[in-house]
Amino acid sequence: CHEVVTACAQAITPHGLRELRSLRRPPEAVQRVLEAVAVLLGVMDSSQQARRMQAGSVLERPKDSDIDFREVKKCLQGNFPERLACIDPEEVTVSQARRLRKLLAQPGFDEDLIRGMCPAAVPLTVLCRSVGACLAGTRVPTGCEALQP
Repeated sequence: CHEVVTACAQAITPHGLRELRSLRRPPEAVQRVLEAVAVLLGVMDSSQQARRMQAGSVLERPKDSDIDFREVKKCLQGNFPERLACIDPEEVTVSQARRLRKLLAQPGFDEDLIRGMCPAAVPLTVLCRSVGACLAGTRVPTGCEALQP
């Protein structure tokens, strides 16, 4: 799994990263991929917790519709490829794993479909599916062939 994560992080080109950062209203499937990456990087957990604290109720569970795409895009800032390479499935929390599993089950979380919409998001799709497979205890797909244009 670590090899796939590293390969996916290395497959993010500067041009591809600029393309991802410039997305204003990406297709829903691409948005789900970026949300899954944000979950794995811990961006969604911390932003949701902060929103609940501001609302005054830590116990209130956020709805999927409460997700703000601007929060998701925050994960693309800074040293994004290096942070991707540091994703370790063994350090993924239970809540992150649950959220990732929900996102992976959504229609359209597929490398071929994403390639047609936003080729720059393909390595992220492969990364999320590979981490999901690791967390599920299944054989990890190499995914390297999916990284090819």
